[in-house]
Amino acid sequence: MFFFKISSNSSDIAYQFFSIGFNQVFLANTLVLCEIYFNTKLLLMVKLIDDNENDRENIIN
Repeated sequence: MFFFKISSNSSDIAYQFFSIGFNQVFLANTLVLCEIYFNTKLLLMVKLIDDNENDRENIIN
């Protein structure tokens, strides 16, 4: 989305829109990578928690 309006009041907003349009592909790729990273991290954390639960059950039994 390319939206650029030169005026003193809305220059910040217009610049943000312009930046979003200009960096859209880069931002999308970065967000996907971050999402993959965080999902993997969450899955690993859940797996560790599950393993700890199993260990506790084994110790109790």
